Amino acid sequence: MRKYTFPCVLIALLIGAFLRIWQITLYPPGLHFDPASNIVLMSEIAFKGARPIFYSSWSGREVLFFYLGAGMFRLLGASIFSLHLTSIFTGILTLAAGYFAIRQFWLAMAIPSPKHFSHWLATFAILFWAYNLTHILWSRYGLRLISMPLLLSLSAGYFFRAVRTQRGQDWLISGIFTGLTAHTYISARVYPLVLGWLWLGLFWQSWRGTGQVSLTTRVRQFFYFAVPALLIVLPLGWYFYQHPSDFFNRANQLAANGNSENPTAWRVITATLGMFFVYGEPYSRFNLPGKPWLGPLAGAFFLIGVLASVWYIANPQGKRQRWGLLSLWVWIIIFLIPMMLAVRDLLPSHFRSFGIMPMVFLLPAWGVLLVWQLLSQQITRLQAHTTLPALFGILALAGSINTYYEHFFLWARQPDLHGANDGQFRSASEYLNTLTLEPAEEVYLAAYQYRHPAVAVLARDYGRLRWLIRAEALVLPRPNHPVRYIFPQSDLPPAEWIVGWEPFLTANPKEPKGAVDFWAYRFENAAQVPVPSLTPTHFSFGGQVALTGWQIQREANHQLVSDYWLEITAPPEHLDYRLVVDLVDEQGNPITQSYNDAYLGEQWQIGEQILARITHHLPPSLPAGNYYLQATIFSPSAQQNLPAITPTQQTAAYARLGAFSLHGSDAFWQTLHPQVTLQQPVESALLLGYDLPNSTLRAGDWLNMKLYWQSGTAPLAGQLRWAGETLAKLEVPAQASAPNHLHTLHLQMPKSRPSGTFPLQLQVGTTVIDLAALTLQTVPHTFSAQPLANRVQADFGAFLLDSWQISHQQLQILWHCQAETTQSWTTFVHLLDANGNILAQQDLPPQAGAYPTHLWVAGEWVQDPYSFQIDWQMVKSWRVGWYDPLSGERLRLADGSDAVVISLESANPP
Repeated sequence: MRKYTFPCVLIALLIGAFLRIWQITLYPPGLHFDPASNIVLMSEIAFKGARPIFYSSWSGREVLFFYLGAGMFRLLGASIFSLHLTSIFTGILTLAAGYFAIRQFWLAMAIPSPKHFSHWLATFAILFWAYNLTHILWSRYGLRLISMPLLLSLSAGYFFRAVRTQRGQDWLISGIFTGLTAHTYISARVYPLVLGWLWLGLFWQSWRGTGQVSLTTRVRQFFYFAVPALLIVLPLGWYFYQHPSDFFNRANQLAANGNSENPTAWRVITATLGMFFVYGEPYSRFNLPGKPWLGPLAGAFFLIGVLASVWYIANPQGKRQRWGLLSLWVWIIIFLIPMMLAVRDLLPSHFRSFGIMPMVFLLPAWGVLLVWQLLSQQITRLQAHTTLPALFGILALAGSINTYYEHFFLWARQPDLHGANDGQFRSASEYLNTLTLEPAEEVYLAAYQYRHPAVAVLARDYGRLRWLIRAEALVLPRPNHPVRYIFPQSDLPPAEWIVGWEPFLTANPKEPKGAVDFWAYRFENAAQVPVPSLTPTHFSFGGQVALTGWQIQREANHQLVSDYWLEITAPPEHLDYRLVVDLVDEQGNPITQSYNDAYLGEQWQIGEQILARITHHLPPSLPAGNYYLQATIFSPSAQQNLPAITPTQQTAAYARLGAFSLHGSDAFWQTLHPQVTLQQPVESALLLGYDLPNSTLRAGDWLNMKLYWQSGTAPLAGQLRWAGETLAKLEVPAQASAPNHLHTLHLQMPKSRPSGTFPLQLQVGTTVIDLAALTLQTVPHTFSAQPLANRVQADFGAFLLDSWQISHQQLQILWHCQAETTQSWTTFVHLLDANGNILAQQDLPPQAGAYPTHLWVAGEWVQDPYSFQIDWQMVKSWRVGWYDPLSGERLRLADGSDAVVISLESANPP
């Protein structure tokens, strides 16, 4: 019978090869980020001596496919074609390995079947596999996932062959391929669960005496298998032991995170079951959107195979048959787990269930042969050596034509395919290669990814490019510099930023489907660039960046959009500086925080001007009112803000911009969720509820509270009381003028009250409503103190700097409170070198924020320590002063100065 199956196998391999190779230079189009980064990594291995065990970059990548590609690069050179050829050869070899694995599985399971059944089963299986659209697409892309089915097939094929032959060399080879499987793709990490099931069954059979070998022999076979597998996995395991975050990084990005946007368990299950022949992956890059794993014909045979497997499991006819068919389903189910867990961005996902190969193709092949067996029983003239090749030919012709049409006519002609595969970056790179850039010319390229690897692979002048991430920033270079901007179709700047740029357009080529691929502009001088004018201001952040303008662009669709002009005035101290802006209310309470990292600090040049956009997503519970924006420059690596110098030359923690009014959310009252819901009638009004973030306060602390009202037919007057004292008077307007009303309270608790817990009450007329139990804690005050080693007597009005000392590498300051204040002032302490340069600084309320000045009382003494990790021998003096973090206002001395500079040269020892 082999003389009939061999030509069929060859035809299946030729079909698979043709569908994977044909028009490879056209499809897939472009050069997506992932294969482009693979070219970079393969080149490092091929030509730069890199020998990685695991690549931590780009969310982590296993390396076996990269070593295969590096070998191809050494033969043919580093290119897109060499990458695709590596992937294609891997895909074709997988078909041959799949034939081997499926046949060995069937023989090892000893399932009763006609002679040569295993040959035909494997032949039809790889035919379905050869023209499977999912495997064809992945065979052409050049991504590491394509290596996993190859290694799984080789590992499983030799495993099941060893079960049948009991030869030690087969166990050894299976162990080698099993170890290599761990170096293919992240979802291969579930393969040990499959192997655990298989070995458990083998040990069980040997222990029960129903296996082919004794328990002692089985243990020896396990060591033949496990030792090479563990030795090959060991370097990767050691790497993950040293870098545990790399093991979990990608899984954490994709796993369900507990929020309401994650699909339900029922949705996951139905999507998984329907993926085979109802509705498949919707992502157009890797599938004809919605096409299931198997087409209608293969899907029908798949169902027959499923029913047959269930029947044989329920009615086994051999010792190993039930275990074998259960193993088939254990394999498929376990390799569906990665897809069922990684649900945050794609469901169903063909590539995350890639490990179901080769076993998934066994079922439709079994269905074909069962149908043929049924027909041959009814029609005695049907002979296997004639009808099975004919049936194979019909399926091969119909399936390959259908797949050719789906791939080259439907999938390849999707209008979004070029952009989805980053074709615009390939086109932009080819355009850049046609240019002759002037020595001083600056080139800015917008991209969704910093230093996009496709441009790194293709562009000759890659090192000169400056990157505008997501086009959320626009940069003007220093004056008199020629400048060129390139905006791909996927990363366009706001339309209001480029008004008047049309005369400077130098290129806007069309991509194959007719859309503009990218827009290129060139200006002979940066001064020619038309840019939007914003409301002028001037804040300096640490002498490195100046904020020269800002403007609210719009408030719409629950978003607040604002723009900012920044000017680089000195080299950045940290390379990851970004603009961070908080939206706060009038009391300084934070509402939302957003940042712009579209032009990171490592690209900054002195004299550049950066236009940056910040978008705040407004919460649905945001009420109308006055708000502020607080901007700063922040380094995530250093966890440090640059201090701001205000337009009046005062120090502040940030640049405070505003006030401005916001309309709030139209759905504010519909989406209202008070911390405490009451629905309490108060005369004709209704108290809906209140927010009380903190019910335990210190004497002098601020009580922050919100009361939510539904207005009544008449105005309402009342008061908020605590411990017999009136904290605030309240007025609620009539419904005619305001159907709903919000009281936002910011009240300072009395400093003179003793500790105690009393009800916080709302009183309206004779009606008293107990809202919550509010506890006030007494703050201990010190009214006498021993001066420190060095006396100063610097008078800041409310606060007198009495003395200081340095002890155990710590600066200690003694303050005397001369007058109470409701302000929470921030202390700034600068350590200075011999030239007056700042070596280190801290901007904090006293005692590291634990004892703010609004708690102080007249006459008390406060010792304030500051610890610095610094070489104190470099410190020659220090400077101290006070400022209001909201306004930037500074406290001043009698001579008008806003700080005291104190030399360490004449300091007394403590």
